[in-house]
Amino acid sequence: MWWRLPARAGAIILLSFTFSLVGGLHWLGLWLAARPRATRQATIGNYLLIFCRLLGATFVKVGQIIATRADLASEPLRARLQLLQDRVGPYPYAQVRQALLHEFGRPPEQLLRELDPYPVASASVAQVHRGRLEDGRNVALKVLRPGIETVVRSDLALMRLLARLVAWIPTYRALSPRQTVDAFAEAIWQQLDLRVEAANNRTFAENFSDEAGVGVPQLVDELCSRRVLCMAFVEGDKVFDRAWPAEQAARIARTGFRMVLKMVFVDGLVHADLHPGNMFVVDQGRLILVDMGLVVRLAERHRQGMLKLLAAWTAGDVERLCDAISQVAFYGQQPFDPDRLRREMASLVERFRDLALAEIQIGELLADLIRLVRKQWPRIDPAFAMMALAIGVMEGVGKQLAPDLRLAEEALP
Repeated sequence: MWWRLPARAGAIILLSFTFSLVGGLHWLGLWLAARPRATRQATIGNYLLIFCRLLGATFVKVGQIIATRADLASEPLRARLQLLQDRVGPYPYAQVRQALLHEFGRPPEQLLRELDPYPVASASVAQVHRGRLEDGRNVALKVLRPGIETVVRSDLALMRLLARLVAWIPTYRALSPRQTVDAFAEAIWQQLDLRVEAANNRTFAENFSDEAGVGVPQLVDELCSRRVLCMAFVEGDKVFDRAWPAEQAARIARTGFRMVLKMVFVDGLVHADLHPGNMFVVDQGRLILVDMGLVVRLAERHRQGMLKLLAAWTAGDVERLCDAISQVAFYGQQPFDPDRLRREMASLVERFRDLALAEIQIGELLADLIRLVRKQWPRIDPAFAMMALAIGVMEGVGKQLAPDLRLAEEALP
């Protein structure tokens, strides 16, 4: 496969140049036409969306990660990247068979009673087949694409080269492009080692073992390896795949929001790709989480800092609020312009002043805080950004399911 790499690298460089030129000119035209900033950002998001889809695998994953990172991209841009779907054509079943033979030393007919040769899902880095064990259990078998590591390794090497070039531009140097690519690389490699996802699955299973409303698929340990993950097949509906009765929808919303708050404030382990497609509803309201390859682990300072931030917000104490956001999101570093930060924070507090705590949308509040403070610091702590996004996503899901439900009030206990 090595002979393809130069051609792919050349295509990436050519597409990068073309999209940068065309997208830049389009953005400039919108700016000259005095179009709103959100419109300009969404336009750039459209170019990135097409770019990632064209190049596949690594770039789709990077786009999906950026869509979860409020510290790296604005909301309009992330909204476009959230449309990335890494569904691609399936690879031949013969290669699935070969992978099982390589990983376990036996062909699939000796490992399972049945294995459907047609995948139920096919993505850029893996595909999933439905099977049945000898004891009759239905399972989902996730198998990495053959040769995916070679493609990712080549793409990341080129990304690092481009990051070194970008780092010479003073405007972008503060964004730490080289460190950002390294962070992407770490996240992508974790998703290419299915043992990491299996370990995350076990940890979430333990964390929610006492929660009747939340669970994860049970693993089949003897069929899990670096390139293969086997778990119970989830027989349920995705959150938005059907219209739920009002009472059941409210129960799902409560369960999901409390689930995220438990991840943040109790467990310190947050599902970092928490969107409606990764949540299934079974048994009239129980939530099952899937796709746990990407997680964020929170330090004690994140959890304590978030509590201090919410306490300062409740008290309307702008000084304490500025200090708390500095500690939890920016490693204690001072802002560029403290006076401006205090003025803008006071304005934000005033905007929410007449609302009771139970009426405040916590996700909206955190998103507004991130938008405000991105002007003051060059780099937000990724853990804080992903923690805020997880709360915001789940609150948004809850509002769609049960618009009249006061989720903050549900969260107070």
